[in-house]
Order: sequence, then C-alpha cells, then structure tokens
Amino acid sequence: MTAAGFDRPQGDNQWRYSEDDCDAVYAEIEQYRDLNSDGRPDALVKSDSDDCYGMNQRRITVLTQQSGEWRTIADFRETFGHYAFHARPGLAWPDIEMVNGMDEDAGCIEFLRWNGREYVLGGTSDKGQICTLTDEGRQAAASTASTASSPGGALTFPPLEKGYYAIGQTCAQAIANGGDMISYFDERTLASFDGAITIDGFEALGGNRYRVKASSRNELDQVDRADFDIVVNGRGSFSTVEYGDRYTHCPTGQVPSSVRQDLGGG
Repeated sequence: MTAAGFDRPQGDNQWRYSEDDCDAVYAEIEQYRDLNSDGRPDALVKSDSDDCYGMNQRRITVLTQQSGEWRTIADFRETFGHYAFHARPGLAWPDIEMVNGMDEDAGCIEFLRWNGREYVLGGTSDKGQICTLTDEGRQAAASTASTASSPGGALTFPPLEKGYYAIGQTCAQAIANGGDMISYFDERTLASFDGAITIDGFEALGGNRYRVKASSRNELDQVDRADFDIVVNGRGSFSTVEYGDRYTHCPTGQVPSSVRQDLGGG
C-alpha cells in the first residue's frame, strides 16, 4: 500500500493518498497473485475518492517486486473503473483493458500492453478481442513473433535480448563489483565467470516459461546435460526456475571490455 502511494491507515479501508495529500481515500489490495509467471506474487490496488480523484473516478494500480522492492508498472483512472487481464503469447505481462463501469458493453475500449520495459497504450479491444493496435502495441507483439519457429515448441531464441546480463543485481552494481556477476547469453552459449555451457536449443513450455537445452563437458571430457528452465519477465529480464536468480540485460556499451573478453562475447 505504501508503494502505491498510501499511508496513515484508518478504519474501513480508509487511507491517505500521500501523492495528492488526500485524506480518507477508500483503498484495498484487490488482487495478490503472480501475473507474469515469474514465481512471485504481484499486487493490484483499487481505490476511489470523489474528493481526490474526481466524481466516480476509481484508480487502478498494478505493482510488482523488483530487487525486493515494490514498483508501480501500471496506473490509470476510469469512471467506476475496473479492469480485465488478457494474456498474449510471448508477452511477459497480460494486456490490461481499462473498463469504464458506466458502459461495460461499449465495445472496443483502450488497453495497456507490456513492451518489455513498461506498459504503453496498446490499442483497443473488446473483451480480449483486438480491435485496433497502436504502433507501440504492434511493435510489442512483433518483437516476440520472430522468436517462434517450428511446431512442437521449438524456438530459435526466447523473446529476450541477446548479450550481457547482470545476475541478481542491477547492471551498475554488477559492473562496480568487478563483473563477476555478469553473464553472456545468446543462442550458442551462456557464459559467466566460472565457465560456460553450450546452448543446444530452446523449447517453449507455455506461460512465459522456456526450457534451455544445454550441455557441458566434465573433467573426463564427457558431455553432461545442463538443461534448465527460465521465466521471461520481459525483453530485458528473465529468472531461472530452479534457483530463482534474476538476470537483467545490460547494454553492451556499459560493460567493460575486459569483462566482455573474459566472457567471450566480443
């Protein structure tokens, strides 16, 4: 609730909305569940106040956890507002229809779409059926379409950026700490300071989950399987299922050349 902008809790779900200094705003956590299949619950806060937001206006706020802290990723207001989630293949987060409660059967209404970094206006849809797409909404969908290939779940690469990733830290932290927590990931290899494994292929498992088929060689020069599963959080982030490590994409220009050479990424 604090991350959504509320403090000074009172009775009957009344709060102060600190951003506008509004007292006695009705607010509650309406949903607390995993919306993007990364194994961690997200939160949706619904609030309303005629005095604060305007007559019959409701505010919808979606928050997610990043590095142990809550961050707002979507925030909108509508008359008697509510929402509908619609998952899309390849997109880490569902589309969010912004529903006006006064006219729920209005037909095509605006929705928000995740573009790999943030929610943007994706276009219009009618109960999940796409009516129109904005340029940004079309680009967000197109960025994942190129990853799919042959039937059976096989992929050339998940809907991720190829290149350098900070492991469990921000890019700035990983670079400042000498680069030991930076890896290099593409369709051929996953390399880090303690060695590299060979990528043999990818398989889509559904729900933004992917199996990375990998192998490595042991001390006897024998090939060992090193497969692992990941959850794609967006174009620039994924988490490993087994250990829960979060990988955050780092622009190549920010990674020191010495680290790039050690990892074999150029």
